Amino acid sequence: MDIETGAQDATIQGRNRIGYRAATHPARSAGHNQPGGAAERRFEQMPDMNAEKHVHWGRLLLKASAGVLAIALLVLAWWAVAAIGNYPDFILPTPATVGERMWSMLLDGSLLAHFWTTIMEAGLGFLLAFVVGVGLGYPVARSRLLERVVSPYIAISQGLPVVALAPLLVIWVRDDLARKVIIVALIVFFPILVNTIVGVRSIDRSMLEVARISGANWLQSIRYVELPLSLRSLLGGVKLGLTLSITGAVVGELVTPQYGLGSLLMIGRGLFDTSLVFVGLISLALLTVLAYTFITLLEKALITWE
Repeated sequence: MDIETGAQDATIQGRNRIGYRAATHPARSAGHNQPGGAAERRFEQMPDMNAEKHVHWGRLLLKASAGVLAIALLVLAWWAVAAIGNYPDFILPTPATVGERMWSMLLDGSLLAHFWTTIMEAGLGFLLAFVVGVGLGYPVARSRLLERVVSPYIAISQGLPVVALAPLLVIWVRDDLARKVIIVALIVFFPILVNTIVGVRSIDRSMLEVARISGANWLQSIRYVELPLSLRSLLGGVKLGLTLSITGAVVGELVTPQYGLGSLLMIGRGLFDTSLVFVGLISLALLTVLAYTFITLLEKALITWE
């Protein structure tokens, strides 16, 4: 009986509080209880996740459609110029002729072999440039003295064209793959180095002080403060460096044309086989687009706080 009496008293007191609140704050009580009140308005103002997903996919579809349309217009203009001018194939082949040549090379596996060779050269050279560029860029960004010592050599390395150094590399480096990897690394190294320095120096010093006060050591400061805050700039250098690595691989293949997409350009030029040259150019363009798209997706996956 005491428990039931206590429960009834608690219920009566709760009702009295609700009645008092409704009497003293009628607008607030109406907002919570009546349809169209503040709670319902807040619910109506909540973003529709399904609508946002539809808008996101709609934008992606629009961008993809615009890219496909641009390519279709380019191919149409190419076909019109070749057909109206009635040029021979060794001057300007039609898209159909180039497509047949590319398809035949895909079937016999030669195009994939050249494709893989260029990817391997560009990838290894990019990795070498990334390790050296980031490994040197971080201490240079932190030490003004080291910057004064290293800067002249970096400037000299970029002032000398890689094409001029390529004949020396042919003499000094006997391995063909190693020679092309070095050429790629020389081209890719500078943008990664500069973006690393800019990204590290753009970090607010107060963030580092807060990390040190919180007890973070050097590695923890890099992992939780410096790396996330400089990631945007670093990925910008990676994006530029990865696209330039393909250019570096082609430069190396032009010096010693044995395998790779660059060798297709040299072979086609020597044989006046313009269709083969177009096959190499289209393959290089496709490889560049794939590399740029990969880094763009990686950037969106890593930078999730913006």
